Amino acid sequence: MALAALLTLVCAAFGTACTEEAGRPIDAWARSEPKPTTWTATPSTVPAGLALREGLTLLTRASGAAPVEVWYRTRIRVPAQRDPVLMLPRAYVGIAAYVDGHLVYAVEDYERARGAAFHVVPLPPGREVEITLRLLSRYTQVGLPVTPRLGERVKLLGALVAKDAPRTALALALWTVGLASLLLAATRRERDLWLGLAVFSMSIGGWSLFQTGARQLWLPRPQFWFAVWWLVGPLLGAGVALFVDRAFGPGPRRVLRVLWVTGFGLAAVFAVTLVLPTAAFDQLAAPLWVLSRVVGVTVTLVVLAWVGSQARGNREARLFMIGGALAAAGVLHDIGVSMHLWRDGLLLADVGYTALVGALIAIAVRRVRTMEDALVAHDRARERYLQERDSLVRDLHDGLGGVVTNVRHLADRGATDDLEPRRALAHIASLADEGMAELRMLMTGFDTLPGSYRELAAELRRAGSTMLEPHGIELQFEADLLAGASGVPDLARYAALARVHREALVNVTKHARARVVNVRMRLRDGSLMLEIEDDGVGLPQTPVQGTEGTGRGLPSMTARARATGGTLTLEARSPTGTRVRLTLPA
Repeated sequence: MALAALLTLVCAAFGTACTEEAGRPIDAWARSEPKPTTWTATPSTVPAGLALREGLTLLTRASGAAPVEVWYRTRIRVPAQRDPVLMLPRAYVGIAAYVDGHLVYAVEDYERARGAAFHVVPLPPGREVEITLRLLSRYTQVGLPVTPRLGERVKLLGALVAKDAPRTALALALWTVGLASLLLAATRRERDLWLGLAVFSMSIGGWSLFQTGARQLWLPRPQFWFAVWWLVGPLLGAGVALFVDRAFGPGPRRVLRVLWVTGFGLAAVFAVTLVLPTAAFDQLAAPLWVLSRVVGVTVTLVVLAWVGSQARGNREARLFMIGGALAAAGVLHDIGVSMHLWRDGLLLADVGYTALVGALIAIAVRRVRTMEDALVAHDRARERYLQERDSLVRDLHDGLGGVVTNVRHLADRGATDDLEPRRALAHIASLADEGMAELRMLMTGFDTLPGSYRELAAELRRAGSTMLEPHGIELQFEADLLAGASGVPDLARYAALARVHREALVNVTKHARARVVNVRMRLRDGSLMLEIEDDGVGLPQTPVQGTEGTGRGLPSMTARARATGGTLTLEARSPTGTRVRLTLPA
């Protein structure tokens, strides 16, 4: 029941692939028993005294150790058609056809015979003829896998094209996937993952197209198709082993890596044998073919065991196992066909493998998306790191940098007797306390913030007095906070106000030679403004807005303003002096 349901689905998917073929089947054949022979030139006439038995099947087993031959014979009435032919399916392996005892068609070369999709024997129209076939094989089977058909050449070939159209489309789709994967392997991350998918998909596409008879119409070169069939075996295992290695790991003792390297090496050996002389190829073909099958079975067992061990907690492993199960169903069906367990005329391994290709595509896409998400997260983390680093540098510069600058300035004044040493030392001690407070603030992350804008204004007034008083500079502080005095400043705005206030006053003590500094803090209409104005020597040129000087001070103030959605302006004051204005959204 399960097999019948599977075949029904395949027929529905493949459309005409399961419909009745054109022409009349010729299934009444007499046959000789297989017997050893030499692979020599085909005789031009049928030998006399052939011992033939009626009612035997067209396909029978052969020893495979040495070439064997089988003779078939039937008598048919050829209809009076324009171009009547007998279409023979792919044969195992060499074939010769005789009409009324005379040779009319022969393909003896192993590669040409194995690569031919079908054979067409021309017949004389409107009379009865005797058809005799001679088949040679070094394969494990000898004969014809499908019943020959009698009919007009055009109709038989047209029916063949229609029958094979879905499988041809499937093969082209698989090759398209393979080529796209090759491009991704050359340009994207996870190169080996895409390469494994490309090799596997194109190998299945080649195998699928090899199963069609219409291939001989698109490219009538049997040697080429034989090469495709010859190379598919080792490449299949190499491709899937490489993919699984990159997607799920190399396995215990890196066994998958060993298998895909072996597979590609074996494919290279297979390619070399294609250019060897026929005699040398004949000696190497059988052991190499057996070796490739051993490697293929080993790859299958190792891959299923390794991926299956991860299926419980890995969605990608479960996807792979589902695709592998469908592929196994197709392979087992084809093995049953080769063993004559059923005769539905379908080969489904490539259809099953297509499901596995779909699973590999899904796994590859998920892997790439996961990696891209990880890269995006890494970039975001790096950006956060850079922002935190810059913030820390600004905090050190605006906080401790200002304290150290004041200490140095006071020390210089004390050394030149411009300031009484005792008084200078007292101010230095006060600044040292302030520096320790800055360190504590950096370590605690501003844990103790002002509870209101009034407290923030008082803090700025105290800090300004501490900085300016040792230098003999008068501070005039004005706070207009009636519109939002009950509000609570957040960390970002507190840091921006405190740091810009400190940096502006440090610049006054260092450069301005001012006598009076006016600080105004205003909160109204959803806007918070801090303005520091001095009566010193002023700027070298005016006006300057958003200035970022050669040091870190002005760039730091500008960056703080931008980070909180505000603006910073720096301009000359008339007639002398400088005005710094920070405006923030409250």
